[in-house]
Amino acid sequence: MTDTPHEKERNEPARAPGGWRTAFRWGLGVALLAGLAVATHRVSDALTDPEVLPIKRVRIAGERTHLDRADLERAVADVARGGFFTVDVQQVWRAARQLPWVEEVSVRRVWPSELRIQVKERVAVARWGTDGLLTARGEVFRPGTSTLPKDLPQLAGVDSRAPEVLEAHGRLTQRLAPLGLSLSQLRADARGAWWLTFTDGLTVAVGAEDVEARVDRFVRLYPQLAARGDGRLVEVDLRYPHGLAVRRAAPAPAADTVPESLPRPAKPKTATKGRV
Repeated sequence: MTDTPHEKERNEPARAPGGWRTAFRWGLGVALLAGLAVATHRVSDALTDPEVLPIKRVRIAGERTHLDRADLERAVADVARGGFFTVDVQQVWRAARQLPWVEEVSVRRVWPSELRIQVKERVAVARWGTDGLLTARGEVFRPGTSTLPKDLPQLAGVDSRAPEVLEAHGRLTQRLAPLGLSLSQLRADARGAWWLTFTDGLTVAVGAEDVEARVDRFVRLYPQLAARGDGRLVEVDLRYPHGLAVRRAAPAPAADTVPESLPRPAKPKTATKGRV
């Protein structure tokens, strides 16, 4: 028995309507994505090319007293290069931050070709040792010796004790001011002993023990020591349990004078020339 044409159509599997349209859409989507990927890659290559939007200007801002602009420019010269999108601002920041006089720094890009560096300079409140300076927080930094300010108090010690020495200087300055004494140097050595030097040249050895009590003793006895007329105070040693040792400069000898009642020496006669 043979099938009729209508029975053959009923026995064949049904085809999904619009199948070719779906395939076309998928193909178009894949092509578009591929094109977008290629375009993105090309744009990325262009943006990461240092020749595209190159940095043409580095602007340095911020007030500077001791920080030399030329030193800052040299510090960032090797890293402040490239394109607007390729320059490494973190490297520029690190290069600028390593300069001793720089306390804070910020780096940012300014469209389309500028790099702006904002710096804040350290403020020194005291000299530290022979080649260092201290900030108000007791931080030690060592710039070039040619930039060291001249009119600062001189402090010294191991770096780890810098905040302690700075705080002690402020406290002693207020404590000794009523005596008319002005500190020019304060030193704490490695063994913990304290040494004071004043602007008039007086040196005071305090030692490492009972520091506050010894300073109290000096404040109490200094008016009596200064009032004595047997020579200027040069050294005071407070490293004694119940007393102190004093060294004075020898008083200057009085100038020789000639009483008005004594005859003054006669002037020597002037020799005259004669003929031979």
